[in-house]
Amino acid sequence: NVIIPDEILNGIDLVACADLVIGAGGTVNREAASIGVPAYTIYQGGTFGAVDRMLIKTKRMIHIKDKKDFKKIKIEKKSKKVNPVGEDFSELYIKEVEDLLCNK
Repeated sequence: NVIIPDEILNGIDLVACADLVIGAGGTVNREAASIGVPAYTIYQGGTFGAVDRMLIKTKRMIHIKDKKDFKKIKIEKKSKKVNPVGEDFSELYIKEVEDLLCNK
């Protein structure tokens, strides 16, 4: 199912509503991993930055290195429905990032 919103949505709201995120590295992957949304990176550009290495090491983000690794992706529907329109997930995001940084 594809939903095309009628209005512009905050990126973190979209991530919070997603069942999973697959990206080539970058902010969206890190945001997903930091708030507990399953995150998979297909980044092939060389050395990962420190944050990505930590997320991969702690299994908060999974590195898909080649075609056979796609079987690592677990597709599961969220148990709780989230409506991104009108909800502000910034406090959740800030709390999760603070917890992540403080509980090294």
